[in-house]
Amino acid sequence: MNKEGLKYPTELEERRIAALNSYDVLDTLPEKEFDAITRLASYICQAPVALITLLNEDKQWFKSKFGIEIDGTDRAHSFCNYTILGDDIFEVPDTLEDEVLKTNPFVDTDGGVRFYAGAPLVDPDGYRLGSLCVVDTVPRKLTAEQRDALRTLASEVMSHLLLRKQKKELEQSLEMHKQYSTLFNSSADIHFIAGEGSEIEYINSSVTDILGYTTQQAIGKSLWEFVVGRNREKYVPLIEEALRTQRPFELETQTVALNGDVKHISWSAINRGGKWYASGRDTTFQQKLIEDTRQLSLVASKIKNGVVISNANDEVMWTNEAFENITGYTLKDVEGKFLGAVIQGKPIDADTERQLTEARRKNVSYEVELSMVSKYGMPLWILVNNSPVYAEDGSIEKYIRIVIDITKRKQAEQNVEILSFAARKSPSGIFIRDAAGRIMWMNEALENIIGYKLAELKDQTVGTLLIGEDTNLEVFHKAVEAVKANQSYEIEIKIYRKDGSTAWVYISNSPLFNEDGNVERQIGVMVDITERKKIDEQLKMLSLVASKTNSGVIINNADGHVEWVNSAFEKITGYSLADVRGKHLGDSLKGELTDIAIIEKVRELSAQKQSFEVDLLIYRKDGEQLWISVINSVIMDDDGKVERYIETIIDITAKKKAELELIAAKEEALQLSRAKDMFMGVMSHEIRTPLNAVIGMSHLLMEDNPHESQKENLEVLKFSAENLMTLINDVLDFTKIETGNIELERAKVDLREMVQSIVGSMRYKAQEKGISLTCTIEDAVPEKIIGDRARLVQILLNLVSNSVKFTSEGGVSIDLKVIEQSEDTVRIRFGVADTGIGIAKDKQGTIFESFKQAEMDTTRKYGGTGLGLAISKRLIELHDSRINVDSVVGEGSTFWFTLPLTRWLSRRQII
Repeated sequence: MNKEGLKYPTELEERRIAALNSYDVLDTLPEKEFDAITRLASYICQAPVALITLLNEDKQWFKSKFGIEIDGTDRAHSFCNYTILGDDIFEVPDTLEDEVLKTNPFVDTDGGVRFYAGAPLVDPDGYRLGSLCVVDTVPRKLTAEQRDALRTLASEVMSHLLLRKQKKELEQSLEMHKQYSTLFNSSADIHFIAGEGSEIEYINSSVTDILGYTTQQAIGKSLWEFVVGRNREKYVPLIEEALRTQRPFELETQTVALNGDVKHISWSAINRGGKWYASGRDTTFQQKLIEDTRQLSLVASKIKNGVVISNANDEVMWTNEAFENITGYTLKDVEGKFLGAVIQGKPIDADTERQLTEARRKNVSYEVELSMVSKYGMPLWILVNNSPVYAEDGSIEKYIRIVIDITKRKQAEQNVEILSFAARKSPSGIFIRDAAGRIMWMNEALENIIGYKLAELKDQTVGTLLIGEDTNLEVFHKAVEAVKANQSYEIEIKIYRKDGSTAWVYISNSPLFNEDGNVERQIGVMVDITERKKIDEQLKMLSLVASKTNSGVIINNADGHVEWVNSAFEKITGYSLADVRGKHLGDSLKGELTDIAIIEKVRELSAQKQSFEVDLLIYRKDGEQLWISVINSVIMDDDGKVERYIETIIDITAKKKAELELIAAKEEALQLSRAKDMFMGVMSHEIRTPLNAVIGMSHLLMEDNPHESQKENLEVLKFSAENLMTLINDVLDFTKIETGNIELERAKVDLREMVQSIVGSMRYKAQEKGISLTCTIEDAVPEKIIGDRARLVQILLNLVSNSVKFTSEGGVSIDLKVIEQSEDTVRIRFGVADTGIGIAKDKQGTIFESFKQAEMDTTRKYGGTGLGLAISKRLIELHDSRINVDSVVGEGSTFWFTLPLTRWLSRRQII
């Protein structure tokens, strides 16, 4: 090998790296498809390590690895650097004999790489992204079949990468389409596309909100009818100019909605390639606002309250005479200025000032009470109501402020303290608190409501004194926050009296401000509403069920004719009460695909005074199909006669869609499972038939007195064929377990005879190795049990075979003991112990995994598939148990499990 072969043209390498990055596979999580390929490559090539490698600028990254734990290496020492230089397999039988690789740090070390073979991963554009390679710590050479298999598996890796890339691109494309569709349909404006003949081909759902048409009703309509209406001649020149120049244009039209209302629509359109693309914004509100403003301007100068109009920059343009009468400021004083800078009104508190500032920042309407000094030095309280006026493009056009003199009202509030004495004998509870919330006074009615006397609470804050377990703390805290904000509040809340009893009360609290705008008193009223609350709760529950629920509610009379429906019914079906009153509900909702048999059946149930619940395909008023769940309840009078039928309908269209998708997915999974079973069946026939012939022929040739050199080759052939047959049988057994195709048999089993047969079948292998094979069965173990003999034999045979395989000295023993028992059942511990090589502590958790061995070279030294323990583990789990292992390296291992079994009793034979 020559190092010059590593030179890779920079431009070509950049394109190769770009091609690799386009698959978005670097540093991604393991994927079972790729892991299956590396395992298969390891088995076929009989190498302990198999890798799928990808090479970027400076790193060799492992997409899948088998037999090794690292995730990648630096590229400089990567063997795959040589693999990607060609299109065929790059193989190094012995790295120590290679002039270039023998100094590689992965070679020049104890237990280093001695064999390497890699097939390049070539994408459809010819770029070599990496390799599928196998590695061993001993020299070797691939057979022609193994080389061909490695090429085939490399192609399979590339196919998976391509499918992965195409799937991601498809998902991204689908997501982008969904986003565009969502953007199109979530717009508040109408968007449509019309054909050369002016018929609308596609339109978004805003047409329903603005004009009342569904998208199905709007599609197919002519632009002249839908957009322009009767004034076609007015817009002909504009449209002809747009057709000639292919430039966008705008026009304002009055369009008649489905319900007959006239809507003002601002259209923006363009003609491209014979199609019209247009957007329409509903300006009806703005037009109405302009018209209303014109009307209001006629009276604004004559009303009692002050009116101030400012421009978009909030600079005063106009004031009425009342504004001057209230504040003393003329138009000349405030014109071209911000109103607040002139009158310098102060909010009640900092929180109100912050809310005012936030409202002005967001350009939203607000109402605020301000204290100010008039132009002539008089203190005033004013209420300012500000409303922005929007232009057709949605921007602020003007601000209109209404200024109301509330000085007298504020003065009246200060007189509340005096009036409170007159309320002493009021049936409502009345209390006065100071600014800090301390009780100053309360009347006798309040004492009767809460059970506390004024003397007990005077000069104290009530705080949580009236709060208990069932009190709504959220309502309580809102009231507390209102007090902190110097705001009035009205609440209904459950309180606890002094004697511990509860009562529902209505509380109204108002702060009383002094001339400086500070809270001086708090005036409160408390009314006992316990009885009213009980009635309200009942009415509220009925109201929530009948009117506020998202489910449709229908009340039918004794003949099954509709008497009343709630608003949710109208939203779900599109039918109003007028549409369905006096009719059977099914007659109004049925359509072409509605199952009439269901309707007839439920009417029979109703006639028999039976409630029911059914799912039914119906049609909305606009013709749209809908799946609903109908729940019917029969209301009978004291004489047992039907008085009403109450029906609840729930829109389950999405649920039905999900059910159909689930059924489709299940069917697809069943088809895949059947395909897998068919594949495994074909494999078992197509591979095992010729393989049996190979094994049989090798036996015949061995009995034909071969030469010593031939005998060695025949031994290799016989060993390989038998190992392959074991692998196939184990894979087929494992597949049956994984797919759930194995069911445990319940039949009479003689445990002692079964164990003796296992010992007899394995004794010749033990004798070949010069080790002992014994069994011990406790006397308490019953003669016969009910179980699956074949699966118990398979479990024990796998465990005994494993122990014999890995034991060179000493022996293997089978041990059966009773752990617990009753008259009918017994729990038996099955154990298989050996004096073999043992298993390291950190490997004991992995040996039960599929195709796993304790060490990398185990398969090469001892053979086997790595499935025996996995199959035994699955079969034991089918018995609702688990397998355990106790082992010390160099001393041996004990595999054991316990099974709950049923005794075989003669009476069962009679039963």
